[in-house]
Amino acid sequence: MDLYLNVLLESAWVASVIPGSAERTFFAMKSLGGFNMYLACVLAVIGATIGHIFNWWLGTQIDKLQHKQGKGFNPTAYTDVQAKFNKYGLFILLLSWLPMLNIFVVAAGILRLPLRTALPLIIIGQVAAYGYYLLY
Repeated sequence: MDLYLNVLLESAWVASVIPGSAERTFFAMKSLGGFNMYLACVLAVIGATIGHIFNWWLGTQIDKLQHKQGKGFNPTAYTDVQAKFNKYGLFILLLSWLPMLNIFVVAAGILRLPLRTALPLIIIGQVAAYGYYLLY
Protein backbone atom coordinates (compact mmCIF):
# COMPACT_ATOMS: atom_id res chain seq x y z
CA MET A 1 0.00 0.00 0.00
CA ASP A 2 2.90 2.35 0.67
CA LEU A 3 4.06 2.15 -2.94
CA TYR A 4 0.59 3.06 -4.19
CA LEU A 5 0.66 6.14 -1.96
CA ASN A 6 4.16 6.94 -3.25
CA VAL A 7 2.92 6.83 -6.85
CA LEU A 8 0.09 9.21 -5.98
CA LEU A 9 2.33 11.65 -4.10
CA GLU A 10 5.24 11.51 -6.55
CA SER A 11 2.99 12.19 -9.52
CA ALA A 12 1.40 15.16 -7.73
CA TRP A 13 4.85 16.47 -6.77
CA VAL A 14 6.27 16.13 -10.27
CA ALA A 15 3.23 17.63 -11.98
CA SER A 16 3.72 20.75 -9.91
CA VAL A 17 6.35 23.26 -10.95
CA ILE A 18 8.85 21.54 -8.66
CA PRO A 19 11.10 19.28 -10.74
CA GLY A 20 11.34 15.57 -10.04
CA SER A 21 10.65 12.16 -11.50
CA ALA A 22 7.28 10.44 -11.13
CA GLU A 23 8.16 7.25 -12.88
CA ARG A 24 10.63 5.77 -10.37
CA THR A 25 8.10 4.13 -8.09
CA PHE A 26 5.78 3.30 -10.98
CA PHE A 27 8.51 1.41 -12.88
CA ALA A 28 9.82 -0.18 -9.68
CA MET A 29 6.37 -1.57 -8.98
CA LYS A 30 6.10 -2.79 -12.56
CA SER A 31 9.49 -4.51 -12.52
CA LEU A 32 8.95 -6.13 -9.11
CA GLY A 33 5.57 -7.46 -10.16
CA GLY A 34 2.69 -8.44 -7.91
CA PHE A 35 1.12 -4.98 -7.95
CA ASN A 36 -2.10 -3.82 -9.51
CA MET A 37 -0.59 -1.60 -12.17
CA TYR A 38 -3.98 -0.34 -13.32
CA LEU A 39 -4.57 1.00 -9.81
CA ALA A 40 -1.08 2.51 -9.81
CA CYS A 41 -1.82 4.14 -13.17
CA VAL A 42 -5.11 5.60 -11.93
CA LEU A 43 -3.41 6.94 -8.79
CA ALA A 44 -0.60 8.44 -10.86
CA VAL A 45 -3.12 10.23 -13.09
CA ILE A 46 -5.03 11.50 -10.05
CA GLY A 47 -1.82 12.69 -8.40
CA ALA A 48 -0.58 14.40 -11.54
CA THR A 49 -3.96 16.06 -12.02
CA ILE A 50 -3.81 17.41 -8.46
CA GLY A 51 -0.32 18.76 -9.18
CA HIS A 52 -1.52 20.47 -12.35
CA ILE A 53 -4.52 21.98 -10.55
CA PHE A 54 -1.98 23.47 -8.12
CA ASN A 55 -0.03 24.85 -11.10
CA TRP A 56 -3.17 26.41 -12.56
CA TRP A 57 -4.10 27.91 -9.18
CA LEU A 58 -0.56 29.27 -8.85
CA GLY A 59 -0.98 31.00 -12.22
CA THR A 60 -4.22 32.60 -11.07
CA GLN A 61 -2.49 33.88 -7.94
CA ILE A 62 0.37 35.35 -9.98
CA ASP A 63 -2.20 37.17 -12.10
CA LYS A 64 -4.01 38.50 -9.01
CA LEU A 65 -0.72 39.62 -7.46
CA GLN A 66 0.21 41.53 -10.60
CA HIS A 67 -3.11 43.38 -10.56
CA LYS A 68 -3.02 43.98 -6.80
CA GLN A 69 0.39 45.62 -6.99
CA GLY A 70 -0.89 47.83 -9.79
CA LYS A 71 1.81 46.64 -12.16
CA GLY A 72 -0.03 44.14 -14.25
CA PHE A 73 1.17 42.90 -17.58
CA ASN A 74 1.52 45.09 -20.64
CA PRO A 75 -2.03 44.98 -22.09
CA THR A 76 -0.86 44.66 -25.69
CA ALA A 77 1.63 41.91 -24.89
CA TYR A 78 -0.95 40.18 -22.68
CA THR A 79 -3.48 40.16 -25.53
CA ASP A 80 -0.89 38.82 -27.99
CA VAL A 81 0.22 36.07 -25.63
CA GLN A 82 -3.39 35.19 -24.87
CA ALA A 83 -4.20 34.90 -28.58
CA LYS A 84 -1.20 32.65 -29.18
CA PHE A 85 -1.99 30.55 -26.13
CA ASN A 86 -5.60 30.15 -27.25
CA LYS A 87 -4.33 29.03 -30.66
CA TYR A 88 -1.52 26.65 -29.61
CA GLY A 89 -1.51 26.42 -25.82
CA LEU A 90 -4.62 24.35 -25.54
CA PHE A 91 -2.96 21.55 -27.50
CA ILE A 92 0.24 21.92 -25.51
CA LEU A 93 -1.80 21.19 -22.37
CA LEU A 94 -2.17 17.67 -23.77
CA LEU A 95 1.62 17.40 -23.43
CA SER A 96 1.82 18.99 -19.98
CA TRP A 97 3.02 15.65 -18.58
CA LEU A 98 6.37 16.22 -20.30
CA PRO A 99 9.11 17.86 -18.24
CA MET A 100 9.18 21.64 -18.56
CA LEU A 101 5.86 21.79 -20.44
CA ASN A 102 3.90 21.84 -17.19
CA ILE A 103 4.71 25.55 -17.05
CA PHE A 104 1.99 26.00 -19.68
CA VAL A 105 -0.53 25.02 -17.01
CA VAL A 106 0.73 27.95 -14.93
CA ALA A 107 0.37 30.13 -18.04
CA ALA A 108 -3.21 28.90 -18.41
CA GLY A 109 -3.91 30.16 -14.90
CA ILE A 110 -2.23 33.50 -15.55
CA LEU A 111 -4.26 33.92 -18.73
CA ARG A 112 -7.43 33.02 -16.80
CA LEU A 113 -8.23 29.97 -18.89
CA PRO A 114 -11.12 28.31 -17.05
CA LEU A 115 -10.12 25.16 -15.21
CA ARG A 116 -13.08 23.36 -16.80
CA THR A 117 -11.39 23.95 -20.19
CA ALA A 118 -7.83 23.08 -19.16
CA LEU A 119 -8.55 20.09 -16.92
CA PRO A 120 -9.94 17.67 -19.54
CA LEU A 121 -6.90 18.30 -21.77
CA ILE A 122 -4.53 17.75 -18.86
CA ILE A 123 -6.29 14.54 -17.83
CA ILE A 124 -6.28 13.19 -21.40
CA GLY A 125 -2.54 13.84 -21.62
CA GLN A 126 -1.88 12.18 -18.27
CA VAL A 127 -3.97 9.12 -19.15
CA ALA A 128 -2.11 8.79 -22.46
CA ALA A 129 1.29 9.12 -20.79
CA TYR A 130 0.68 6.67 -17.94
CA GLY A 131 -1.23 4.36 -20.27
CA TYR A 132 1.87 4.25 -22.44
CA TYR A 133 4.03 3.58 -19.38
CA LEU A 134 1.63 0.81 -18.42
CA LEU A 135 2.11 -0.89 -21.79
CA TYR A 136 5.85 -0.20 -21.98
